[in-house]
Amino acid sequence: MQILLVDDDIRSLSGLHRFLKLSGHDCDALDSPVEALSLYQRKHHELVISDLKMPGIDGIELLQQIRRCNPQSHVIIISGYANDQTAAFVLQQGALALLSKPVDLEEILSIIETLETSPS
Repeated sequence: MQILLVDDDIRSLSGLHRFLKLSGHDCDALDSPVEALSLYQRKHHELVISDLKMPGIDGIELLQQIRRCNPQSHVIIISGYANDQTAAFVLQQGALALLSKPVDLEEILSIIETLETSPS
């Protein structure tokens, strides 16, 4: 699966990138949401995993812009600041999930497996 990772926390970004690559996925990892949006517009990844709080464009705005490019896009938002209100808003905006940091890697793999086995 082609996955775009976006997080301004380089350690989180590189750890998740390494894990997903070792799990057999084609991943692009960027620490700039502006650059990530530009890459997405050219490549249209099957899944975007984005941090919520980032400078410039936050995860919600990135989600909204990605969904404008492709309303069928799959986006997971991750955050160290997740709460019920934020989760409800993120899901209302069209995200698949809001996951808390540190991210449960097996949960991400489970979501990816569900996407890969579901009809397009």
